[in-house]
Amino acid sequence: MRHLLLILASIPGLAGCGECEPERLHCPEDTGCACPECPDDSDPPVDTGEPDPPPPLMVALYDDSDEAVPGAWAPGLDAIQEAIEAAGHHVQRIHRGELNGEPGALVGYDALLVGGGFAYPGYTVHISERGKARIQEYIHHGGTYVGTCAGAYFACDELDYEGHNWGDESGYDTNLYPGVCSGPVHEVSSYPHWAPATVDFPGHEAYAAFDSEPFQTQIYYAGGPVFATPPGDVATLATYADEGPHQGLPAVVTLPYGHGRVVLWGPHPEVLEVEESPHVTLDPANRELYATVVAWAAREHLEF
Repeated sequence: MRHLLLILASIPGLAGCGECEPERLHCPEDTGCACPECPDDSDPPVDTGEPDPPPPLMVALYDDSDEAVPGAWAPGLDAIQEAIEAAGHHVQRIHRGELNGEPGALVGYDALLVGGGFAYPGYTVHISERGKARIQEYIHHGGTYVGTCAGAYFACDELDYEGHNWGDESGYDTNLYPGVCSGPVHEVSSYPHWAPATVDFPGHEAYAAFDSEPFQTQIYYAGGPVFATPPGDVATLATYADEGPHQGLPAVVTLPYGHGRVVLWGPHPEVLEVEESPHVTLDPANRELYATVVAWAAREHLEF
């Protein structure tokens, strides 16, 4: 009998149950060590009562910083990527050639992020009419667009900058935001100079996971827009708080676009320090705030 057991133990699928091997011979089928005669040494799953966390986002970050006259500001792109990846999400940079030339360039992404830099003659020139149409279609069918500073200007139907009006003829025809973006907020700073803008967050579900109470923080500002007269379906997420003519006006807004969503930031929450002022460091939590809003916008219309 001992020789028979040794032979059976050498057969794949019948070895590895230790002392219960003789009893395993009576199992109706090879189910490992889980048959009634064999002890199950594995730990049962622990039910914490908490829902499973949502999967990480797949985020596209527009990048044309290698162009002779780039639209995207390279340090800002690095800062955005660091903020999103620190929150546990995945970032893939999308070059203008991919966006303009490949019909499926945005397929599979939960959000498209367009950072600061130059809307004109940057984004409005580098992103072709076909590329703009693909952005519109992507959001309309459930995608998310998050624009910061120049990325917010690029999304507006019309731009009023320093009293000069810019419209479709200058490439501002993406029209994700059906209103006028104006700038700069002179009581904070005038481009190319920067300063920390004081921004009020009065409370909104977009950042409830970050802080559910009204709060105020200082965010890097370098000439970004103010959304003075937002249309009816636009929600204000934050307002400028520095004393001056723009005090209380929207600094961050969001609106639905088809089945998707658009979020536009005037200031730069992803930027924590700049080379011109290495002694100034802004609150690192600003990046967490930014990533929280991105995740809310991307997941608001998704079911898990």
